[in-house]
Amino acid sequence: MVRMSKRSVSRYLIIAAAGLAVILATGSDALAARRRGGPTVLTFPATHKEMIENAWTRDFGTDVAKAVELTEKTFKFVGDNPTTRKLQAKFDALKKETGKDAYLKIRWLRREVILSHPTLNFDKLLVNKRGPTGYSHQCDQYLGRHGRPGAGLTVVSSWKTEPQAREILVDKLPVGTTLHPDLSYDGKKILFSYCDATNPNRNDRRYWIYETDVDGSSVKQLTGTKNDKLATWYERHTVLVEDWDPCYLPEGGFVFISTRSQGFGRCHGSRYTPSYLMYRAEADGSNIRQISFGEANEWDPCVMYDGRIIYTRWDYINRHDVNFQSLWTTRPDGTDVKHYYGNYTRNPQLIVEARPIPGTNKIVTVAAGHHSYTTGSLIVVDVAKGEDGDKPLTRVTPEAKFSESEGWPNPFAAPWPLNEHLYLAAHSPQRQARQGSVNSMNAYGIFLVDDFGGRELIYRDTKMSSFAPIPIRARKVPQMLPSQLDPNSKDKTAKIIVQDVYETRVKGVEPGSIAALRINMIHGQPANSKTNPSIANNEILKHVVGTVPVKEDGSVAFTAPAGEPLQLQLVDKNGMAVLTMRSLVYFHPGEASSCVGCHENRGTTPLPRRLKASGSFPVPTPPAYKQPELALAFMETVQPVLDKNCIKCHGLGKEIKGKMNLMGKKGKRYSQSYDSLTQKKGLIVVAYRNRETAESKIKEYYAHAGTLAAHLMSEKHQKNVKLSKADMARIIDWLDLNVQFYGDYEHEKEENRRISADDEKAIRALVKAALGDEIAAQPIEALVNVGYPDQSRALNMPLAASAGGWGQAKKWSSKNDAGYKKLAELINKALPPLKKRDIHVWRKQNTPGYVTAASTK
Repeated sequence: MVRMSKRSVSRYLIIAAAGLAVILATGSDALAARRRGGPTVLTFPATHKEMIENAWTRDFGTDVAKAVELTEKTFKFVGDNPTTRKLQAKFDALKKETGKDAYLKIRWLRREVILSHPTLNFDKLLVNKRGPTGYSHQCDQYLGRHGRPGAGLTVVSSWKTEPQAREILVDKLPVGTTLHPDLSYDGKKILFSYCDATNPNRNDRRYWIYETDVDGSSVKQLTGTKNDKLATWYERHTVLVEDWDPCYLPEGGFVFISTRSQGFGRCHGSRYTPSYLMYRAEADGSNIRQISFGEANEWDPCVMYDGRIIYTRWDYINRHDVNFQSLWTTRPDGTDVKHYYGNYTRNPQLIVEARPIPGTNKIVTVAAGHHSYTTGSLIVVDVAKGEDGDKPLTRVTPEAKFSESEGWPNPFAAPWPLNEHLYLAAHSPQRQARQGSVNSMNAYGIFLVDDFGGRELIYRDTKMSSFAPIPIRARKVPQMLPSQLDPNSKDKTAKIIVQDVYETRVKGVEPGSIAALRINMIHGQPANSKTNPSIANNEILKHVVGTVPVKEDGSVAFTAPAGEPLQLQLVDKNGMAVLTMRSLVYFHPGEASSCVGCHENRGTTPLPRRLKASGSFPVPTPPAYKQPELALAFMETVQPVLDKNCIKCHGLGKEIKGKMNLMGKKGKRYSQSYDSLTQKKGLIVVAYRNRETAESKIKEYYAHAGTLAAHLMSEKHQKNVKLSKADMARIIDWLDLNVQFYGDYEHEKEENRRISADDEKAIRALVKAALGDEIAAQPIEALVNVGYPDQSRALNMPLAASAGGWGQAKKWSSKNDAGYKKLAELINKALPPLKKRDIHVWRKQNTPGYVTAASTK
């Protein structure tokens, strides 16, 4: 029986009340849970012995034959020792008996055998008591506002017989929620994240990183202190800063996950669901710096024995937003980011809580679902057998289906590997909660799990769930990987080399077909809601940084922007994407990085040859057109090409050729021109949300896949209108970036501005003076680009090509010409700029509800 002091009982009453407050505060989510019939608290037997037997019979019935089979496997697994020698004869006799009583006797004997395994020779076990969070989604579950309080860090002694639990944070911290502890390599200290639940405003609750001695004698806050400047990416302030998932580094300090990245997931509607990335700090919490520059969420960093950090990363850049949350690795300084397992694997959807298995190169992890907690089935991954698919996977708990992709199991969570066959883990007899419902406060207990069928209850608190079992003992210190970065370097870029772009597992990339590598910058969503940027739905915005030539041997070297998420595309001689990365890469300032090929098998070994691209690292050549403020926008980059070359036949005449109206006037969804181009079947092929292929293929979307680019470059079209190389590049870049319309995530759009009747009259008068009556009488949309006034046809037609204009009417030789300046001034006055809040940098004073650092102390 688990004994509790009077103080602990009183604390439980407080925790239960705080937990109820959290549930009630979630409103409709709690109602959804009740509608689905999930009890607030599960009922368990009173004693530890009864709970053990209850777990056996619940999961495996009372089948004596199965108990015998499991016990025989257990004897074989444990091997010869005093316990197995003592029990073998007793087991031989029990095998002849039948009935429930015999079943239980065999199971108790089997338990004694498995607990005699030498791997279990530790005295104390660390567990974390908390309720499953108040919102069951892979992202929301980590937010302080959804925490369901518990006693937190608890040391369990006598765990093989009658567990004795001591809650080490009692009276050290207010009632709150503790997440994901990590034990130091010497077994003496614990890192953990903690959220104070006494704050009456749940939306202001947040996790910070703390450290304590194993006995709880010293508790120290490491992040979110008065010395923490709460520095954020881009100095943006759209998200409440929170820190969790701390992990000790072998060289000292720790890594953790934080919302300091200040972004949002793109597929959560307007729900407050920020994204979060990996950071690191020194042992005392100082020198906090960002080591990941991704776009979507990351989870659970853990150091492998070779010194690399393994973690989970969500990738949905023009690919399905549910299926790909896979394992990646990085060095502790954030360099050398590589895919580890699952980026092409749709089942499981989410692979999380990875831990290295002692004495092997394998890891144990959880096969979880997207729309629930990060719980599910335990699996072992052996990347020596591949980096995707079923072959590298061993199902440790086959009775638990992969969450969501296969069903909703009685789930496992937080595995701690003892060896290749034996694991500690949290487990629930209650079916996993789907998004919108919650599991019971006391659903999870701690089990010893083996890969041949044994499930032994080790510890259960009947009032509160227990997670994160860790043996309290010293463990092997992983290899220390020195930083590859010079701390004194002032270089803001990285040097990258690809040895052979034709080294790829993607079929059809023919030698000699690639002319250049295009580098695109990716822009995450800074707010929790947006106007859809394009017809692709839920698009991630990008702009073209530039291109670098690929040498004849397939090698390419370049200087890359550092500290930004980037996408790479292989393009042909026409600048059209042949193969596109539907993921991202990033580099640190001063980093030197190389890869064998593009989408190559990770087991590929580079060829020992001199590369033609070696020796210089050119800066990518930017596009000839004006770089956008944030991301490529149709009205800024494409509409000027249409105004210059196309609207004469497709918009201005009495007959609109091909029923293709390419005027920039407001359309049903976007503009008439954008709507016309994107609605004609086959003309444009986009990677549409959740209809994308799982694996990249050549020419599957974008410029090559539709007929528009080929039509514009065809001999037939060029007899009538021949686009310049620069104009054609604008069209191709737009197609290859998945036909974005808006270039930001704003709700208020420049493209939706309107010109007053008085301003229109004044503009027409100046246009008449410059271009004559006929053009001045044309629709205002043919004269003025309301989204990007400097791209207006009325300004560029009479401006000389040498001055950046179109030179279609010889009127102004430069932008200093009085006529140009007067018209530009008038147009800009008619279209005053909007106040930007979420372009790239949200200013504190423009952010409603922004919580200042001072208010968190």
